[in-house]
Amino acid sequence: MKRFKSLAAMTIVTSLLLGPGTGWSGEEGMEVDWKCFASPECAQVSFVDMLIAITDKASVDLFGVPVDRQGMRRYFKDLAWKVRLGTSDDIASTAAAGTARKAAAEIARVVFGEERFVPDLNFAARAEADTAVLSAVITGRRGVCLSLALIYLAVADEASVPLKGVSVPGHFFVRYEDGPDRLNLEMLDRGTVSRSNAFYRKKFFVYPDEPFYLKNLTQRESLAVYVSQLAAIYTGAGKEDEAIVLLEVARRASPSDPEISTNLGIALRAAGRADDALEAWKRSIVLDEYDDVAHFNLARGLAERGDWLSAIYHLDESMRLGHDVDMNLLRLLEPHRPDVLHEKQS
Repeated sequence: MKRFKSLAAMTIVTSLLLGPGTGWSGEEGMEVDWKCFASPECAQVSFVDMLIAITDKASVDLFGVPVDRQGMRRYFKDLAWKVRLGTSDDIASTAAAGTARKAAAEIARVVFGEERFVPDLNFAARAEADTAVLSAVITGRRGVCLSLALIYLAVADEASVPLKGVSVPGHFFVRYEDGPDRLNLEMLDRGTVSRSNAFYRKKFFVYPDEPFYLKNLTQRESLAVYVSQLAAIYTGAGKEDEAIVLLEVARRASPSDPEISTNLGIALRAAGRADDALEAWKRSIVLDEYDDVAHFNLARGLAERGDWLSAIYHLDESMRLGHDVDMNLLRLLEPHRPDVLHEKQS
């Protein structure tokens, strides 16, 4: 499978891979411009429509079940109506600072109180389909930080409440911000606790000069994070070709997100495209030199090619940045360290 050289070529292959009936466009009142989503210059993407279309695609591919897209749309509208009812304000006034802040808290009450959504605190390295794909999350009332945040943002969008998604390495939360007034709404705390930026910097090892993390994301960037997480699940399910297509689209939609390139490298490696995987991880490190996962995967890939010194450098960087130690890789590279070689020669 050749690497995509242009958006036009990628779109053609995307349509072939997605196939008919996958819900990316076509239902009355729910049409989505997929090419527009992949282009940051295009502003004509409906957040909720695209969110539902992405969910429909994942549900078909991972569960074999299409989503009732109109029903999901009505569900978000119903939750937004409850939020407006709880704030006792007309929708047109929710943009006012005091009302918007109150509405942000009201979303938490509706989502985690009335609707009884609960955060999945037991997931380990990555989300599973039943806690990541929104249709399954809504059915099971359990989700990971990103899926719960997307429900939160969908309700906010329907209620005209100005909330933003925020990403840190391996985590996602929601922010209300109006000048100096800021709430970082943590989904694992059911949206009721506002954590400081300093908390996230310390807990998730966010460095001051990392440009993508802790900023307010656009709706397109938040959707791209969702696509990237789903693509990682596709890769784990042996659907790496489909994952590559999704990640190429996500990378075009959100070119500064380093985790997309990291996930793309993992999918490319699973597809047997080792050289392309190395390039993806290098691109991730250009975007974020502190990406320990990209450094580790690059070390492993370079070791497989016999580029020992470069592999040693990236493995050391990954461990310095907090990545788990891989003893097998460490033992493989140890004899090739310059100081060890020098001792052998002397």
